[in-house]
Amino acid sequence: SGPPLRQLEELAAWGELLKSGMIVAFTAHTKDVWMEGSYWLALICGPAYPVPEAQVHASDEFEAGWLVVKAQWFELVTESPRCYKLQPEERILVVNEMIRLAGIKFEKVVKRSPRLGDSQHFFSEDSHNCLAALVRDQKAEAENAAVRDISPPVAADPDV
Repeated sequence: SGPPLRQLEELAAWGELLKSGMIVAFTAHTKDVWMEGSYWLALICGPAYPVPEAQVHASDEFEAGWLVVKAQWFELVTESPRCYKLQPEERILVVNEMIRLAGIKFEKVVKRSPRLGDSQHFFSEDSHNCLAALVRDQKAEAENAAVRDISPPVAADPDV
């Protein structure tokens, strides 16, 4: 039956907001939390677009019609302070898998010359805590929805 129309409209609206240079977040899969924590950060490299036909890119599979965007992952280098470096590879990422939070910014960026290595991107502790709390809330909401989905239907009260 597919997702409700409202969800599709919200997804399209979020996709319209995505622009080159934006920083976005993705919830890390439970098995990957040990790497960087509960979320991953990425830099958007272009507008969102629907996949024209099913395809595989960098071992990821994409279905026709999925809304995707080209982006580069940030890699966590240190946890305190939270310092990231931008990975050079461009990837295709699924818009529906993003945490829909606009305005994610680094507190400070230290530009380095190519000779000295990668630029350093520092994420504030407050921003980290806010994003981690949002991920926790979304996971709890999804778990509660899953419990509701498997609950047996309540019989209608014939006296009402």
